[in-house]
Amino acid sequence: MLPLALITALVLWGTAAAVQTWAQLRHQRVARQEIAQQQADAHHNQRMDQLHAEAEAQARENS
Repeated sequence: MLPLALITALVLWGTAAAVQTWAQLRHQRVARQEIAQQQADAHHNQRMDQLHAEAEAQARENS
C-alpha cells in the first residue's frame, strides 16, 4: 500500500494540474470571446458607415 504522504502528494499534483488546465481553457475561451466581440464591433461599425454614406447620398439626391 502507498504511504499516505505519497497519496497526498499525488492528489495535490493532480488537483494542481486540473486547476492549471481549467485556467488555460478559461483564458482561451475569454480570448475567443474578445476576438468575436472585436469582429462584431468592426462589422457593426462598417455597417453604420455604409448606412451613413447611403443616408448622405439620399439627402443630396433629395435636395
